[in-house]
Amino acid sequence: MYFKKLSQWLVLTVVLCAAVIYVALPSKVGAASSKTYTVVRVEKAFDQAGTFRHALDYTEAVRGDGAVLFSYTNPNGRTRYIAFPDGHGYWVSDALRRKSTYPSRVPGMRIVRDPEKSCASPIDAGSKIFPDGEEQIAGQRALRFKTNDGSGSVWTTWYLPDANCALVQQRYEHGGGASVQELVSFSPAEPDAALFEIPADYQESLPSDLYPPQCRDGKCQEMPENMKARINRSYLEANQKR
Repeated sequence: MYFKKLSQWLVLTVVLCAAVIYVALPSKVGAASSKTYTVVRVEKAFDQAGTFRHALDYTEAVRGDGAVLFSYTNPNGRTRYIAFPDGHGYWVSDALRRKSTYPSRVPGMRIVRDPEKSCASPIDAGSKIFPDGEEQIAGQRALRFKTNDGSGSVWTTWYLPDANCALVQQRYEHGGGASVQELVSFSPAEPDAALFEIPADYQESLPSDLYPPQCRDGKCQEMPENMKARINRSYLEANQKR
C-alpha cells in the first residue's frame, strides 16, 4: 500500500516540495545561467521484491531567455510546468486541455543550481544534500549528489556542470522499493518552442482539476484532500495579488 500511494502521487509531491524551495529564490528564472538544454529521462519504479510497477517520461528544458519547462507523461497524458523570465507561468494538463495561471513565482519549478559552484544550491546543507563524487554520463562529466536524512530513504542525483547543471539521472530508494530515472537524450540546443506554448482554448482551472484519479490494476485513487487544498490555496493567493 505504501509503495502504491507513493508511486501514484510522488511526482506531484516532489513538485510541491520544490515549490517551497523555489519561492525563496530570485524571481528571475534564468538568473543562475543562460545556457540552453533539453533533457529527456525515463523513470522505472520497482517494489520491494524488484517487480516493475510503472514508468514515467520526464522532459526538462531551459531556453536562452531563461524560461524553464518541466514536464512528465504518464497514462493520463502530459503535465507541464512552465516559468518565464518575468516570473509568470503555468501548470498545464495537455490531456484535459486545462491550465492554471500564476502571475508570479510559479510553484513546482527546479531548484536553481550554480554551475560556478559545482552545481551546489543554497538549500543543500539544510536539506542534507551532499556532493558524492563524479562520473561520466553520455560522455559528459556528471556530479553526483546524495541525500540521506536518516528516514531510510536515499536520493541520488547526477548533474552536468558544463550544461547549466542539467539533471540527467536520479535514483530514489525507499521503504517500498526504488525508482530509477535514466537519461534518454540530451541536447544543448535551443529547446523546441512547442514545449512552452499554451493553446488559447485551454480552460483556466484550479490546479487540483488538472489531475484526474490515478488508476492502476483496475483501481483508482483520488488526489488526497490535503494536497488539493494546498495547491489550490497557493494558486488562489497568487491570483488575488494580480
